[in-house]
Amino acid sequence: MKKVYLLFLGLIGISNVGYADKRPYVWTYPYMLGHPGAVELEHYLTYSVSDLYSGYSAVSLVHMVEIETGITPYCDIAIYHVFKQSPVESSGLKYDSFKIRTRFAIAGKNEFFMDPILYLEFKSSADVSRFEGEVKFILSKDFTPDLNISLNPYYAVKFGSGILTEQSIKFSAGISYRLTSWLALSGEIRGSAEFAQSGTVGKLYAGPTMLIGTSGFRWTFGASFQIFDPSRPGAEFRSLLGFYF
Repeated sequence: MKKVYLLFLGLIGISNVGYADKRPYVWTYPYMLGHPGAVELEHYLTYSVSDLYSGYSAVSLVHMVEIETGITPYCDIAIYHVFKQSPVESSGLKYDSFKIRTRFAIAGKNEFFMDPILYLEFKSSADVSRFEGEVKFILSKDFTPDLNISLNPYYAVKFGSGILTEQSIKFSAGISYRLTSWLALSGEIRGSAEFAQSGTVGKLYAGPTMLIGTSGFRWTFGASFQIFDPSRPGAEFRSLLGFYF
């Protein structure tokens, strides 16, 4: 534990304060890209609870490590490594998948009513047998220096060995207000409609998010609760830790 703490302090100490990228959301992307020549290291920790009344047997845990860098001022690229444990009382954490994503700025800020970015992602299972592609539009607007509203509609498709093609349409949206230079409060809502052979499954979540950040370090965490399904209330909790070099 002491070694982890020292590494944590060291990362903060060498972070490049000129490249602070304070993302105020954990499920929604605002208009921002990685800086050319800079590297961002992010750690996602997500607890998913399929039923709040069922205890540990309904909880799954996902660790995701991201390394991101800018290619040009208008394009960046990132790779993710995903580890899962489901349920949390099972034998251990396992390497689940990896994914590569890139973002392209379609236009500069304030050229349109909403600032647009195109997000493309490709995901593969660890054994390279199942795949998922995703196309997302990031639409965002800073209405004041402290107030941001963002919307992310996207389409995803799964395919590969042992499964039929599965498609889904999703969205996430957030509104954020920065209270100080290091603290912001947000609300997020997200939904999905998944089209599989067994039928269509729809979900809708909403909840609060908080950002605490300094120049080269950012911690964002949020809770998201399933709504309009009181018979089986689910929830997700996510922590997003970012360092900049």
